[in-house]
Amino acid sequence: GMPRRSFKFSRDISLENLKDRLGIPADKYKDKNGKDRIDHFEERVLKPAKAALDESCPYTFNYVKVRENPNNKRSKVTGFRFYPVYQPQFRDEELEGKELQAKVTARYQIDSHVYEYLRYSCGFTSEEISRNKETFITAQEKITDLIGELALLNGKSREKNNPKGWIINALKGKIKDK
Repeated sequence: GMPRRSFKFSRDISLENLKDRLGIPADKYKDKNGKDRIDHFEERVLKPAKAALDESCPYTFNYVKVRENPNNKRSKVTGFRFYPVYQPQFRDEELEGKELQAKVTARYQIDSHVYEYLRYSCGFTSEEISRNKETFITAQEKITDLIGELALLNGKSREKNNPKGWIINALKGKIKDK
């Protein structure tokens, strides 16, 4: 998800472009002289779209009219400036959980050397490393030379039935002693 800060961005979209994007015929919402009926466009297109998003979406928008001459209120409206609005109450909870998990992951990271040693020397898959991440991270905090320790355990684990399981259990034992 995007941090709230990045939603200060506004973007201008011309009326033609907006109609085009929304699949609205170019000549719709014009009066008989071909002048744009901005009020109709707002009432029938922008306001309903905004209302629908306001009701249940994590993001909605505010908008202002963009005029040919910004200093003249009577000047022709050429498009709209949209401001995304964040509505935290409608955040997707599953997404929220994933983001939280990602943040935690970033904060408590397995050292890359340890990770590579586990992957390539001890033969752990990335899933197995993730599953036992807490053990590895704690080991990293408590055992000064974890790679040296893993090398010893790796050597001893070769004759075990389940070498990787044995390494994990041996590490858990060592962490407990610390």
